[in-house]
Amino acid sequence: MSLKKLTIIYSISLALCIVMVLLGYRQLVEIPKLKQAISLFQQRELSTLNLALQRERDFLATLNYDYAVWDASYQYIQKQDSEFIKENFIDDTFVSLKIDGAFYMDPKLNVVWQKGYDSSKKQSIDFDLLSLLSSNDLQNIYPIEEDRRGVAHNTGFIRTQHGAVMFSATQLRKSDTSGENVGILVFFKKIRPSLVASLVKFTQLKLELSQIETPEKYRAIPELKGQLQGDPFGFTRQRVLVDLNKQPLLLLNITHLTSEPPPLVDSKLFLILILIMIIPLGMHYFVTAYLVNPVNAGVNQMALMLKKKRLKPLVEDVKIKELRILTYGFNELIVTINRQKDELEKLSLNDSLTGVANRRAFDQALRKSWARSQRSNSAIAIILLDIDYFKNYNDTLGHLAGDKALKQVANALNSRLRRVDDLIARYGGEEFVAILTNTDKDKVTEMMEQLIACIRELKLPNPGSEVSQYLTISTGAAICDDFSLALVDNSANFLLQQADEALYLAKSQGRNTGVLFNS
Repeated sequence: MSLKKLTIIYSISLALCIVMVLLGYRQLVEIPKLKQAISLFQQRELSTLNLALQRERDFLATLNYDYAVWDASYQYIQKQDSEFIKENFIDDTFVSLKIDGAFYMDPKLNVVWQKGYDSSKKQSIDFDLLSLLSSNDLQNIYPIEEDRRGVAHNTGFIRTQHGAVMFSATQLRKSDTSGENVGILVFFKKIRPSLVASLVKFTQLKLELSQIETPEKYRAIPELKGQLQGDPFGFTRQRVLVDLNKQPLLLLNITHLTSEPPPLVDSKLFLILILIMIIPLGMHYFVTAYLVNPVNAGVNQMALMLKKKRLKPLVEDVKIKELRILTYGFNELIVTINRQKDELEKLSLNDSLTGVANRRAFDQALRKSWARSQRSNSAIAIILLDIDYFKNYNDTLGHLAGDKALKQVANALNSRLRRVDDLIARYGGEEFVAILTNTDKDKVTEMMEQLIACIRELKLPNPGSEVSQYLTISTGAAICDDFSLALVDNSANFLLQQADEALYLAKSQGRNTGVLFNS
């Protein structure tokens, strides 16, 4: 191991030890303190939530008190004058007070008058108090303990057939709080989403409120009292609101404002860690800049070459002499390999006998030409060519003469295709194929005639032919000039199949002719 590498390892190890000590201090000392502070803040949030809920209950209690401690109410429970109800408990009264039910009850728990009216939907509620509440609920609602003003009142939540409701009950008194116990006035208010919205606005907490249908499952959840009540550290918690019988009635899912735990590395510690890491980084800079980076750059370039399967010379702008020599040698090798690869690829795409493109080159060219024609919406055509009675030619004159004839035919056909995008290829045996782009039916027909004519002009004797004393060809062509009608899959192969069918028709019509597929 070199001294340079040993120095780098020692510097990095020292920096890592310091970092571990700082992180350990952060984890074992600072973060517990931060969690304690967050818990105190969360407890204040719970207190605020409890206060907000108490405010809603106090508001309902204030409304209830104003109507209960009133000479007119006190006289009504004794005389039961219906005019009082008509004047003071019309539908608009429920809407303005935002309550959904009210009833008067005498000391013997007999209901003197009752009414239900949905203040939100502004419609009557089927309000039968005897079916709404049990006798135990009525006893619990009835206030007994008097406050400092000498008036007994009670507030809380009740489970009803209309869902959970908030209630406030106040003993009836004269306006000056005098008088005997003659009964109570109770106000009901449904628990609506607006209550949750009000609590969210007051506390800024994220709250979800739902009614509990099976209280037994929620007895372990603490009641909302404005305290953490021994909860483990966390950012979400649950609390319940209980009914008159101390049974869980409403479930509160609470998400606190601070919803992320203290990070292991904060901005202050991060700055200290950065300063500590500067020491080994300074020592490591020169090695990285002059050795590691050039090597990594070369490795990355090689990896990219392997991915793209294309070798390219490396960048030779390196300062280290040994690396520069190595890069130069690698680049010379790459140049040689690429040159040999290009030559092999060229050979692999040419037919070794005729020198024109082979079947592989044709398949590649057909895919590219088809895609290009489809994008530009220009016509593309395929012409299949077959030498007539070529087997007889080989049998009569020999295979050497047949090979020579194939070369002459290929050269003649290739000489007729002068456009860059057009192609003539040997398709197999005595068959050739041509690709024509940006064309039309008239041009394809004319090209077939030219190709047939150029083979006739060779005047290669074919004693075995039944159509001519000279070598001839038959052609079949197909054209695609409307890509909206083309098949989605294998469209180019379908065009090739059409050309093959046209070639078959040309042969059946006596050979030495061409047929354009009629779609």
